[in-house]
Amino acid sequence: LWIIVILLDCAVSPTEKALLAITSASPFSPLSPFSPRVPLPISPFGPSGPGGPWTPWGPIFPGGPRSPLSPLFPLTSPLSPLWPSLPVCPTGPISPFNR
Repeated sequence: LWIIVILLDCAVSPTEKALLAITSASPFSPLSPFSPRVPLPISPFGPSGPGGPWTPWGPIFPGGPRSPLSPLFPLTSPLSPLWPSLPVCPTGPISPFNR
């Protein structure tokens, strides 16, 4: 095997060497900082959501931290960002529970 690698050093371009290294990498080989790996995509349904394992997170999912459809702020609640009767001050809406 080392003889083949030494021969490839002389006759193969760096791009071809990189392609050979990628195609020869096994998914079952031990992890190494030098082994070529494609990073896994980060899923919004991954285990690192703020609500615990496998909980959807983010502003585009219902229940997300910035979603108006969040269960923390139902549309009929006075704490809802869409509640029409809350007075607004320069720092934001005034909650009736903080009086």
